[in-house]
Amino acid sequence: MASLSRARPLPLSLAHTRALSLSRSRTHSDALCHQRRCCWRPPAGPGPAGYPSLEATIPALLALQEGGADIIEVGVPFSDPQADGATIQAANVRAIAQGMSLKKTVETVAAARAAGLKVPVILMGYLNPLLACVTA
Repeated sequence: MASLSRARPLPLSLAHTRALSLSRSRTHSDALCHQRRCCWRPPAGPGPAGYPSLEATIPALLALQEGGADIIEVGVPFSDPQADGATIQAANVRAIAQGMSLKKTVETVAAARAAGLKVPVILMGYLNPLLACVTA
């Protein structure tokens, strides 16, 4: 694995996605400040993308939005989440077994956007899958 100092720069599409995501989050948080209210992030979110099934991920994201979530955290499944407990490890294993990956997680969030998801989404996960994408 390449060290962080030798990692290649993000491809333009990833850099653009990051800038767009930061812009969307900033605009959303500015609007919340203007309304003088706090941002509500569901305590658990839907868990890792693809759990409990690939088909349930988009409806779960939309339901969180309908329930009032101001921002949603989506886990990127990882094959060796040692810092997490047994429950999260099992959810990651199940999501990966069903074909979920970093790429598919991003595609799923994009599909949720096409289905009407408007709130900002933060991807949560380990650095290893991202490094594997940008250093390959």
